[in-house]
Amino acid sequence: MRSIFLIITVLLASLTAVIGAEVDAGKSWPEDTTPFISIILTPKMEVSLSSEVSSTVTSVVKEMGGAFKKGDTLVVLDDTLFQARSKKAKAEAEAKAVELQTAERLFKDKSNSALDLIKARKDTVAAEADLVMAEHALSSCTIKAPFDGKVVKILVREHELVKQGQEVIRLVDDSVLLAKFLCPSQYRNALHLGDKISFTLEGAKEPVTAKITNISPVSDAASGTIETYAEIDNADQKLKGGLLGKLSVESLKVKQDGE
Repeated sequence: MRSIFLIITVLLASLTAVIGAEVDAGKSWPEDTTPFISIILTPKMEVSLSSEVSSTVTSVVKEMGGAFKKGDTLVVLDDTLFQARSKKAKAEAEAKAVELQTAERLFKDKSNSALDLIKARKDTVAAEADLVMAEHALSSCTIKAPFDGKVVKILVREHELVKQGQEVIRLVDDSVLLAKFLCPSQYRNALHLGDKISFTLEGAKEPVTAKITNISPVSDAASGTIETYAEIDNADQKLKGGLLGKLSVESLKVKQDGE
């Protein structure tokens, strides 16, 4: 009985070894096993513009992906009501300015009191403030580009009513990109502001060069990493935000060992 048990045990061990060898033979091992740090590219300048007034959209001048220059009109809102408010505020401000001149002349002639003069000055200042607010609201009906760039997304359509503070359009200037990554704390002495790094992007053959511009002053205790940014000159528009890349850990070791 013991002999039969030993024979079965030997056979099972041999079968396991054969199966393991076959699995290993068919396994696809990655060619590049070098540790790396993940990188993501983001535009240095990316903003979301919101409406400063409540009104109806009359025109969407730029569409998604469209390029624009600083000062270009992007979205136009109905300004009928704000035109009227601006005219009324201007007329009120002009009237109060005349009243103030009269009050100053009468006070000089001792025909009215100092209290009357103070009230006239207060009313004039209030009217001028109302005019500034009315003119600002009027100009806010035309949403213009704050810099050169491209439209990422349009969030409103013509004839749609937008509320004050509602997001209208998202813009990006991708002439300069940021390569963002988390540097392991043990390599904190490998990178300095102004240093150049070289990394690869997914699907690209040529390496990308970037200059370190931001290094967090603290290390994240949970991950043991330091947030780091590096700038990339993208004036030729060959790269896009959202692309992923890899930075070799070995390159950081070399830099740190050379310190």
